[in-house]
Amino acid sequence: MGGKVWTDAEERYFWRVTISQSPKRVGFDLANMEKSWDQLARDLQDAMGIDARRNYSGTMLCMFANCSLHLFVLKFTPQDPH
Repeated sequence: MGGKVWTDAEERYFWRVTISQSPKRVGFDLANMEKSWDQLARDLQDAMGIDARRNYSGTMLCMFANCSLHLFVLKFTPQDPH
């Protein structure tokens, strides 16, 4: 898998801000207004400003969230063929 590694600033913003307002938010973050992945990508782009190492998209953030959360939780179900 290629591409640039995320910086500490990108990671921190993603987990503290993006996820807490995303459709994947849980717990206390459910009190936050839900934003679309596309809006969250624009917010992240604005937050990173000239230090942005890539052009963020809603699809990219959604895929990163899904893959990351699945790996962190490591919850396997009977329907999961892996």
